Amino acid sequence: MARSTGRWLFLLVALGALSPALAWGHRLAPALLQIEDTVESGVYRMRWQEPAVSSAQLEPHWPAHCQAETQGGVRQILTPTGRAAQTEWLLRCEPHSLAGGELGVTGLAIGTGFVLLRINFSNGVPISHMLSHAEPSFTVPTHWSGNVLISYLKLGMEHILSGYDHLLFVFGLLLLCHALRELLFTITAFTVGHSVTLGLATFNIVLLPLPVIDYAIILSILYIAVMAARREVARRAQRLELVSAWQAPWVAMLFGLLHGQGFSAFLLDIGLPPGKLPSALLGFNLGIEIGQLLFVGLVVAIALSLSRIRRLSMPRLRLVWVELMGALSALWVVQSSVALLS
Repeated sequence: MARSTGRWLFLLVALGALSPALAWGHRLAPALLQIEDTVESGVYRMRWQEPAVSSAQLEPHWPAHCQAETQGGVRQILTPTGRAAQTEWLLRCEPHSLAGGELGVTGLAIGTGFVLLRINFSNGVPISHMLSHAEPSFTVPTHWSGNVLISYLKLGMEHILSGYDHLLFVFGLLLLCHALRELLFTITAFTVGHSVTLGLATFNIVLLPLPVIDYAIILSILYIAVMAARREVARRAQRLELVSAWQAPWVAMLFGLLHGQGFSAFLLDIGLPPGKLPSALLGFNLGIEIGQLLFVGLVVAIALSLSRIRRLSMPRLRLVWVELMGALSALWVVQSSVALLS
């Protein structure tokens, strides 16, 4: 016991020394470029929104035949995921329209994320498109045949695969489960939990303050690490009565309710296309599930490859990962507590 406690203290000190690189912080929403038509032909209202603390130098651009008039300058607004800088323009493209013109954002680079482009025409289907380093611009079509569900599916995948807190929790569930059946039940329970609160929060039925949710998510990661460590010790001591196959799924479902609130804050920040809320919500949730399954598949594949190395003790390796996860989540709890109290 003393030996294990010593390892935990060593890990905490080591991670504390690396705290600037490992500092916790919830993910920022992507930048948003939104275009809406007005009652005046060839005139559009354009809104540009980006996180106030973003380090990327992003600038929207529009067709050369359009003239932009700033409406009120840059405003600081409060969104579900934090403060954002918002600028509005009146885009005059008369006597032409935006159809066939190119909208985009300069400054997108690898690792800077992406921009959600949303175009709402009163006489057509809303357009949702992701702008990235690989595709920084978009030609406005005369007739849009795109799919809102697919656009938000990609958004959900990107969100979960870039969310190290959610992925660390899923990794903890993998460490917690030793049997395939238990793992399937646990991952399914987590999916059910976060899907329920994602829907409830998106429809403003249940919406908790983001700082509370963020703090609870960190505590959930620490709890799973402690739970996995206790189960590992119980298995080694052959105290199988302490290892219940049904405990992990129930815990995963409970904490899934918290993580769903975190997902919803991100989705509410970027907004949902008018008239397409069910498709967007379904696509975003499916994207989260696909990204989650890809991560699980990758971890399982790596674990199977490592298990073939004879000199490598998988139980000992599992315990090392559990201790690393516990130390990192404990560090995040301390950092988050200080941030909340300051």
